[in-house]
Amino acid sequence: MKLQAIIDESELNMTEQDVKSFFLGILCAVKPMPFTKAFDELMMEALEDKKKLEAPMKELWNILSTNLKKELGNMLHGDIENLGRQLDYFLSAMSLSGTNADTCKDEELVEFIEEIESIVEDMEDEPNAETAGEVREYLFEVWEEFVSTKN
Repeated sequence: MKLQAIIDESELNMTEQDVKSFFLGILCAVKPMPFTKAFDELMMEALEDKKKLEAPMKELWNILSTNLKKELGNMLHGDIENLGRQLDYFLSAMSLSGTNADTCKDEELVEFIEEIESIVEDMEDEPNAETAGEVREYLFEVWEEFVSTKN
């Protein structure tokens, strides 16, 4: 059974893309937490579904960690209306792993986090289509620069 179908049958209020974004955020942290801890964090509100989701989530984790640069490059190619939520999961997961703008010592990473946080805020506001297009264009530029730093 595909992961999205298993998620749909669970109490986890996320999509497969949400989970990918969350795991990618953890994997991009300065000190990524291990899968078991990341999975526990993800399943806090759906404890009864942990057993049926653990194996497919571990498989997804392995794919993402093995192909990190490629998967990061693909992260923004999904539905444009959901980008803000995807980025929010990504940043939240980085922060859960201890990497955020307030505590990170890597100045380039701090700048990236702050830019993405600002972009997410701008995406939520989206005053008009022209501005929204500019925000998305800037997002893709910032994201591609970040992805280029990954192995």
